Amino acid sequence: MRRAFERALARTGDPQAALAELDRLQHIQLSRERPDDMA
Repeated sequence: MRRAFERALARTGDPQAALAELDRLQHIQLSRERPDDMA
């Protein structure tokens, strides 16, 4: 996960934006793993 953050940080140049991007990606992965939760 740290490497993903470093890539996002390098791409955005902004720690907050990088964190937000990782958070969004994580939510996307979770919703993919458990489609039943999508109400």
